[in-house]
Amino acid sequence: MKTDSLGVFSPRRLFPLFWFLAFLGSLGSCSGKWILSPSASPSASAAQETPKKKAPRHALDGRRILLLAGKAYADGDPASDPLYAPLIEEFGLLSEGGMLGIVTSPQELLEDPSVTAVIVLAGPERTVRTLLRLRNERPGILILSIFPVDETLAVEAVSDLVIDLPVSSELLADENAPQSAAIPDGELSFLLLAAALFSDTPASDPPPVRFDGALAAARKSRGNPAAASLWSIVPYKDGDTGLKSRNHLVVDIPGSSAP
Repeated sequence: MKTDSLGVFSPRRLFPLFWFLAFLGSLGSCSGKWILSPSASPSASAAQETPKKKAPRHALDGRRILLLAGKAYADGDPASDPLYAPLIEEFGLLSEGGMLGIVTSPQELLEDPSVTAVIVLAGPERTVRTLLRLRNERPGILILSIFPVDETLAVEAVSDLVIDLPVSSELLADENAPQSAAIPDGELSFLLLAAALFSDTPASDPPPVRFDGALAAARKSRGNPAAASLWSIVPYKDGDTGLKSRNHLVVDIPGSSAP
């Protein structure tokens, strides 16, 4: 009897099987995924699925803007708050190479000497003291105060622009009135964007004219020509003297109420 008639023990029959197994091995080594390095696939896939951060719409020109968010507007992580999304999309966060920082303490406004503009949104009482120090140390810095709670004349003196909501006589007489403005998030978000774009307007123009220009720039940025079209904007008028302020605006926004 010939040895190759024993079937599986025949070298000639084992030879094709050997090459078939070698072929499978070569497929595994070429793929580099599930035979030689099974752990490489998840990390590579994760890296491919990680979305790239969008570049800010606004050109990076060296400006550094700080937004001080008062207690009523500083709940959670500002970077993930839809209220600040248009601002972040426009300018980018400082922590990511952009131009915008969001802080919650007036003291933080003094820590970065390279800051070129400050926006205060309903800052705590006595924030005006920090703003006065900021103005004395850096006369050229841009300061915008939105819904301030400090004394009006003092805020006007240190700010390039002050924005308030109209206050009804009922609210003035009510000692238990809320201490924060109620304004729809979408409207406030647009107002903040316009405040930040105020720095793009000519410094030689009067503040009301600059604010009109900032609103136009914000409409263009958001692609919404009708944004803020229902707002009524008038100069603040002193209740005692009847004099109109040159840098203090009262913005009547539908659906909002003053503190």
